[in-house]
Amino acid sequence: MMLNMVIPALMQIFLSAPTGNSEEAIRLFKVTYQSKNSTNSAKIEAIHGLSAIPSIRRAKVLGQLLIKAPESHRIEAAKALSKFRGVKGASKIASSALLNRLNSKKLAVQVALIKTLGELRNPYCLKILHNLLNSNKLEVSQAAIIAIALFKNRNSVQILINALKKSEKNVDKDGLERTKTLNFALNSITGQPLVNSNEWSRWWGSMAVRTALNR
Repeated sequence: MMLNMVIPALMQIFLSAPTGNSEEAIRLFKVTYQSKNSTNSAKIEAIHGLSAIPSIRRAKVLGQLLIKAPESHRIEAAKALSKFRGVKGASKIASSALLNRLNSKKLAVQVALIKTLGELRNPYCLKILHNLLNSNKLEVSQAAIIAIALFKNRNSVQILINALKKSEKNVDKDGLERTKTLNFALNSITGQPLVNSNEWSRWWGSMAVRTALNR
């Protein structure tokens, strides 16, 4: 009974922890998260509380959860980490968790981490996202395409066109969905209203276009 009263109080202190006091915030997080008396909602609230004032120390705690926590908590940790844009090392934590074998069969965790990489927008992560474009898991490839679009990086254009060419050959439902999303990503990055790989290839092959984008 006493702990049930103490945990909400700790959470209130944790969420209002001062900017420079990451160690205290992390300690309070652990008190809540590791307590047998904490409800699941309290643990989730504690996870998201770490993103209130982003720092690399807090990001590392989320990184541990991304590997060791129950699947639903890994997803919440990925969502929390998406708010760490500009924190050096946060994107490496997310990408390492995405590539970790312990998450290789956890589709929902992978998708959440891909979305996080899109929100963090560190160019270092683009190659990882490019490699996921042709994943045989539709959810993974779709998430990667949308994440790539957020970067608005011209270096992704040819890679997306190549993926679009391959996708157009598949007329099943998954192929059609990939094609639609790839066109969306290309539209988003370039601002061009083109709709198929032939049009995109002709447009992208223009020296005038490349020159303009290089300015």
